Amino acid sequence: MCIRDRYKDDRTRITPHFNLLEKMYLERLIKMEEVKKFEEELKPHQKGKTLEDYTVLQRAVHEHNVLALSKIYTNISFDQLTKLLQVSPDKAELLMASMIGEG
Repeated sequence: MCIRDRYKDDRTRITPHFNLLEKMYLERLIKMEEVKKFEEELKPHQKGKTLEDYTVLQRAVHEHNVLALSKIYTNISFDQLTKLLQVSPDKAELLMASMIGEG
């Protein structure tokens, strides 16, 4: 089942984290506070870490947010990007380099 199907399924609207699903589907910016609330409900084996010391979920949300921002901005300063992504400049640079490297 893809994200579109889950979003359109009326049963998901009553779940506690429907707002995350909606933002993913509508390509809207997701705040890290929302991610942390969701992560609190994950089991330890669902909290795998990446080389950048993010959880897999955090990394996916950062990538989602970069793509969401690309729908809004055609040009953005690095300082503004770090504020919107809610990460340090070093982590933003690693994230962007990794995304560019992965294509």
